[in-house]
Amino acid sequence: MRFFVIISAAGWLAAATVSGAIVMGDQNLGNIWCIGDSITQGNADGDPAGSPRSYLYDKLQAAGYTFAYTGVGAANAEGLPNDDNYKYHSGISGAVIGSDYSGRYGHTQRLADDWNRGWLRDHKPDVILIMLGTNDVDNAIDLTNAPARLAAFIDAIFNQPGAGNPTILLATIAPNRKSAQKIADTLAFNAELPALAQSFQTRGRDVYLADHFTLLNDSYALSMNGDNLHPNAQGNQLMAQAWFDAINALVIPEPATWALMVSGAAPLVIVSVRRSRA
Repeated sequence: MRFFVIISAAGWLAAATVSGAIVMGDQNLGNIWCIGDSITQGNADGDPAGSPRSYLYDKLQAAGYTFAYTGVGAANAEGLPNDDNYKYHSGISGAVIGSDYSGRYGHTQRLADDWNRGWLRDHKPDVILIMLGTNDVDNAIDLTNAPARLAAFIDAIFNQPGAGNPTILLATIAPNRKSAQKIADTLAFNAELPALAQSFQTRGRDVYLADHFTLLNDSYALSMNGDNLHPNAQGNQLMAQAWFDAINALVIPEPATWALMVSGAAPLVIVSVRRSRA
């Protein structure tokens, strides 16, 4: 992807997201890699016509973006074209963040193998959408260290051969109302994610937050299944909107930035930068 960095005499100007920003030079997003569990896969949502991925596809297409999906599997492609460029993802039902756990798929443990299989083997990601932690919280798996394990997973992605510098959008997890303890654990996990994303930005990595929790929690009765864990079709639409808004915020500069450019309030230089993989 080609990015434009806007420089002023006063310093760096950028379109704001969480705390900094990227201005993408065109609407070609490259390969999008969706990583997660059954919520990403869409196999427990009671939505045979769609998933978060399919509704995001619709929104990106309507907005004029060009892109492809990549990943290791193609299960639950409801609502997506029967096309290798769009059916792949890494939403693994029951998956957890770190190592395999009681038969659950550990994304960090499996990452090196996944990097070289499926559609991902030949189609490395430019944009990565991660929603992980739901099963860790639901099963109370080392909750104190869960955010650190998520950070380690993101580090591991950047360290894969040929990974380059993808843009990563990290989602807050969906509400879990199975018990008062699950509610508290979900809130505690999500509360750590802004600082986690900021820590990567401080190190020069493009990691940003997408808030799924608030949208789902604010319309809980309409957006969540009766199991108090999985979003339903309405929830899938809200998650797709959250992903779309987060992507769009990274692509389109703030009006204030463009106003400075037009008004000449500060001398500006636009520097084109193309990211390449190592």
